[in-house]
Amino acid sequence: MVTETTAINPDIEINKSKKSKKDYIPYLIIGLLLSFLVILSIVALNSARQISTTSNYHNPILAIKEMERSLRIWDQMAIFYQGLFAFLGLSAITMSIYVASSVGDEKKKRTVKFCSVAAACIFSWLSAFNLGKKSNDIRDAYRYLNKAMMNYESSKDTSETSINNLITAYGEAERMIGPLEFNATSSSKQTHGAN
Repeated sequence: MVTETTAINPDIEINKSKKSKKDYIPYLIIGLLLSFLVILSIVALNSARQISTTSNYHNPILAIKEMERSLRIWDQMAIFYQGLFAFLGLSAITMSIYVASSVGDEKKKRTVKFCSVAAACIFSWLSAFNLGKKSNDIRDAYRYLNKAMMNYESSKDTSETSINNLITAYGEAERMIGPLEFNATSSSKQTHGAN
């Protein structure tokens, strides 16, 4: 920190502090969190999209191609949600440990405030969106449809009944995934205790 005295009154000091790179860390963390939330929103919109399972595909090859595409998307979504869950969880735990270890340090007061608010927000987001369960639901749907497709391909039965069974399995897998839900009550119960 650089201090200067004024020319008029040398007893008055003016603090001219230059911001160091450390002062921008909270803003960087906020930017990263907002970026992840935007990505989460995009993925959530993609997961909410449901393809018609009412046998609109008169061509079985098109139906199977659509299911294979969905499997690739679901695999990517499960990896993303699991990674996001781990990243946010570890970030919140790290911030909480930092806050606990920095109590009473006046130099870190601003960063401690930021980290405590950010950790509380992250824990609330994790419980409100239930990202761990969502990633497991997507992975379960992937496994379910993948098994149904393997059974279909190994049976070499290309009858309409077999295709309809595969389409039904696809619809069941979509129901397993379900929409991304916001559950503020679970977040509130975990924060304030169940009544």
